[in-house]
Amino acid sequence: MSNKTIKHFVITRFFERKVEGYIHDIFDVNFVSEQVLLAKNNVLKSLENQTNKNFEIIFLVNDKYLSEEKYGFIFTELKSGITLPIRFMRSNTLRELIQGAYNSYDFVISTKIDYDDFAYKNAVADTQNKVEECDRILSYGYNKGYVYFDKELYPFYDLYEKNGMAHASIFQSLILESSFAKNLPYVNAYSFGHAKVKSLLKAFLEKNGVEFSEKMFQYNDSDNAFIFFRHDATSSNKGIAYTKTNLPPRVRGKKKLTVKDITKKQLEEEFNFHYDLKSIPEEESNFYYDLKSMQLEEFGLNFDLMSITWVE
Repeated sequence: MSNKTIKHFVITRFFERKVEGYIHDIFDVNFVSEQVLLAKNNVLKSLENQTNKNFEIIFLVNDKYLSEEKYGFIFTELKSGITLPIRFMRSNTLRELIQGAYNSYDFVISTKIDYDDFAYKNAVADTQNKVEECDRILSYGYNKGYVYFDKELYPFYDLYEKNGMAHASIFQSLILESSFAKNLPYVNAYSFGHAKVKSLLKAFLEKNGVEFSEKMFQYNDSDNAFIFFRHDATSSNKGIAYTKTNLPPRVRGKKKLTVKDITKKQLEEEFNFHYDLKSIPEEESNFYYDLKSMQLEEFGLNFDLMSITWVE
């Protein structure tokens, strides 16, 4: 990489606002405690596992969490789960932070990831390398990975390009050249939604007198880059509940991955993932032996072993 300076913010929304219709009480201490544990075991573990650690973690949190003493455990617990720099703030503070970085760095990157998801270990490195391809602004993300649900792992691939729409999934980033960003209204990785990233980016640029180029929207579909963590009850706005018999759409009809597809060791190395998996055991067991070749080599015998009855 060239000598261009980079400031990279990896941003997680942690119940920043209360969504109407959400099935959980985001101010219930027990519920929040459970989500803090998920954040420690999921996103923070995967960020701690990054090969490139030149980034800062930002948790956008609810005003009530910041102002009421009973929620102080949130910050203590999350800080204890990581050695990297981490901050907790409101959205307006994030705006000041990002815009202030334009004065000190050539490029500013904002990346969004949910508190319960995992990014693969090269996500930060790969994203920052894209600075070399950035023509003033670049939206970059991943759409290939895995879904974890009910102690099973499933393949995931998701990209829709129809009528200008495009959906790039976990670890979606917005890379901005600072000299260019200073002349634009404030934007970050959350500004263009989730399912219409390309079309909203295009509309934003054209509204501000900038011609959109296809190079400004890119995605990585070669690496298995994330693990999307699906709960029994989704964290979506509608709060739809999924059970073992009512599977979520991203899992329905897909084969469960086994040790032939990926091992626990690979998951730990790539994602710092340590959850139980029913179809992927802790250690691979392989008891296949070529008995015909073995008996020829050892004993010079060449007869059919099918007549032998094996007893447990």
